[in-house]
Amino acid sequence: MFGGFWFKFVEKSMDKIKDIFKNINDRISNPLIFSFLCSWLVINWQIVVSLIWYDPAQIEKTGRSSIFNFIIDKTDSCDNLWYPLLCAVIYTGLMPIVKIGINAFYAKCATFGDNWVLGITGEANVPFERYIKLRNQYDKRSAILEETIAKESNMANKFEQESTKLLESQAMANGLRQQLTESNNFINQLFNVSILNGYWTNTYSDTYNKDFNGAEDVFLENGNYYILEKFGERKLTFSISKFYYDSRNKTIVFIKERINQNNSVELDTLSRPVLKFNINVLIVQGEDLLVGFENGTVRIEYRRKSTEVRNVINNDEGKELW
Repeated sequence: MFGGFWFKFVEKSMDKIKDIFKNINDRISNPLIFSFLCSWLVINWQIVVSLIWYDPAQIEKTGRSSIFNFIIDKTDSCDNLWYPLLCAVIYTGLMPIVKIGINAFYAKCATFGDNWVLGITGEANVPFERYIKLRNQYDKRSAILEETIAKESNMANKFEQESTKLLESQAMANGLRQQLTESNNFINQLFNVSILNGYWTNTYSDTYNKDFNGAEDVFLENGNYYILEKFGERKLTFSISKFYYDSRNKTIVFIKERINQNNSVELDTLSRPVLKFNINVLIVQGEDLLVGFENGTVRIEYRRKSTEVRNVINNDEGKELW
């Protein structure tokens, strides 16, 4: 608490000291007071010298016993007040007039010099009138050039602004074009069944009917579903319809429609139901793996064969192998 009080006291004292010095500076900077001080120092130079270079021997030579007696003898109302004040008033009043006279003298000398130079040039090979005419033409052309430069600068600024707007428009157009391309690609993929083209291994399992568990190698081509039988012979078994691929959610939906089956449900030779329409809902888990369900109960997995699998021709039967 005492420290805070002391800090505030010192701060207030510094502010008062600053105000005092400011007032002193204002007084000294006043032309009349400053002139008075200078006049007083000049008129009372003996007092100033005795104070600065104090020498007792010199004081005694003047017949004074001390410097105080010397200062008292040299002090009177005229030297200490009236003469310095009179000089200050005269200096303060005449100084502006003197400055005006000096400026006028400089201007007169400059005019005289210009006229003298022009008079000399009038006797040269180029007449003075022609010089004035050329000078005027130069001034006009300089003004025209400055105006042209200013207009060109404005045009350059407008061109830069328009270029910036054009670049921003192009960037916006490119962004919209990119979005449109992505949208078109997305739409094209929605119903593009050809993305399934290739050789696959189909593994399926039915928790309710163990007879439907197993695996088969298939070949898909543009919506045709072939089962690969012995020696790689393709048997067209299904056609894929209602294909839908949501690339954003990695979801594939399609219907496997059995070929050459008239009824929706038929029985095979073992009296097992065979559906004509089989709905597949699959999740894309990689470039070569589809996992999901068929008809809601059969878990099905499509695994694409390696891209290194080659087509081979059996010379004996002339059938395509893989």
